[in-house]
Amino acid sequence: MKPVFAGAVALGVGVALVGGVVAVQAARKVMTKEERAQVRLERQARLGKHLGKPVQGAQAGRSTKNLVGTITYDPGAPPDAFMSEPGGNNIIANRFSSALGGPLRPGNLTGVTFFPGIVNGTVIVSVLGPPAGGVAPILAITYLIGIVGNQFNTVNLAAPVAVGADFMAGQYVGAFGGTDQAALRSASVAGQGFHAHQMNFAGTVATGVVPLAGQNVMFRATGNLLVPVELMDFKIQ
Repeated sequence: MKPVFAGAVALGVGVALVGGVVAVQAARKVMTKEERAQVRLERQARLGKHLGKPVQGAQAGRSTKNLVGTITYDPGAPPDAFMSEPGGNNIIANRFSSALGGPLRPGNLTGVTFFPGIVNGTVIVSVLGPPAGGVAPILAITYLIGIVGNQFNTVNLAAPVAVGADFMAGQYVGAFGGTDQAALRSASVAGQGFHAHQMNFAGTVATGVVPLAGQNVMFRATGNLLVPVELMDFKIQ
């Protein structure tokens, strides 16, 4: 009889547990929204942490994704000056290191917008890393065709170029003994300051990199280089 009695006890416990679960579920069903919220707060207090719901949809992981945008330092046309083969310094570039007061993030440069002066239909665009000791590594060289002078040209690069949060991009001027020109503005947009640099092309590097004081090249960079929305400063629109 004892084994049977023990089994009956075990079964009774099981029935009691099931009944308890059913009772709890029934109690939850009749609780108001406010009561459920209070229970949740009390549970959070016991655990000593915030119990947040998983982020759904497009917001999931948003903090890890850069924003796509165009970094603009010049206020637009008309140019204040043009440069062509300035004493052997034959790349005129902006140093892209900020956007409307906020930092950039490593990403991909996917397109450029620039305002050349005299141009023979083809423009050579160079993308470089940040200068150190007057030298900068050349990351990519792109030949762009169908370019028109004395106006803004917007072109997607054939392949994205991976860049860091500080890089340079600009136009090869006086190309191969020609007269290609890069446009400059002695003004900035939204208090961005001046970013123009000139340098010598030397194969895989640029040498003699120096800033052009008080100038911005009319050259803009597009890519997923901006900080995510929730990390933006209010100055960024």
